[in-house]
Amino acid sequence: LVIDPHPLAAEELHARQQALGVQTVPAEHSSEAIALLLQSPFDAVFTEVDLGPESLLDGLALCRQLKRQPLGAGPAAPVVILSVQPAEVDRARGNLAGCDAYLGKPLDEEALLRTLQHLGLVAPPRRPGRR
Repeated sequence: LVIDPHPLAAEELHARQQALGVQTVPAEHSSEAIALLLQSPFDAVFTEVDLGPESLLDGLALCRQLKRQPLGAGPAAPVVILSVQPAEVDRARGNLAGCDAYLGKPLDEEALLRTLQHLGLVAPPRRPGRR
């Protein structure tokens, strides 16, 4: 699940994840994301910190809610915070909210790949000679 009120940013993350074999579902704000999470489980939630004026919750509050009280059946999905703010500030705020990972914008391809691998959404690269 990718929650971002900016269509171009959401499309960029979708395209990068799709190129790595990860399917995404977009949401523009927290209410839409909560409705989607209640309908079906997701392997991970990627949320922008600033979800805009249409959103009841910002990405950090949404993360706290999802970690405190998972929606639907099963455990809470890992939450990845996305932000254009300086890494130190939002990384600390994300950690306090309970996020599982932080990605700065613009997205770094290597950091995205490491995050997807860490979350088990993409297999680590195979080493030559190993089967």
